[in-house]
Amino acid sequence: MSVFISYSSKDCNFVNKLSINLIQKKINIWLDKWEMQPGDSLINKIQTGFSESSFLLVVLLVVLSKNSVESEWCKKEINSILMREVEEKHGIIIPILISDCIVPLFLKEKVYADFRSSFDEGFSSLLRPLQKNNFGTYGESK
Repeated sequence: MSVFISYSSKDCNFVNKLSINLIQKKINIWLDKWEMQPGDSLINKIQTGFSESSFLLVVLLVVLSKNSVESEWCKKEINSILMREVEEKHGIIIPILISDCIVPLFLKEKVYADFRSSFDEGFSSLLRPLQKNNFGTYGESK
């Protein structure tokens, strides 16, 4: 199983650090820039990423910043998982707050991992649900 990360490309420095830390903790992630090749269809590849993120459950990490809440692509990714979460009960969205921004209405009821003051504290709070739900690489038990 793996975790899909939705983010604005303007926040790539944070996402790079987050991705490396998740991999070091043996959390398998699906990150667009690692999975996509020149000539790939953005829509098809992202849909494949969602469907391959888990056999039964999709976990979407939504990196929330001023950049991402204004991004149309991020909105589409979030909406796709929200629909799956509601219709199939097969989605989990974990918001990650990296800067002050207006949190989208449909994410306000979610508890978020707060990275604004400390990366380490935010990462620790994010890791708990990922390890609890066994999103490790190659199905390893936690």
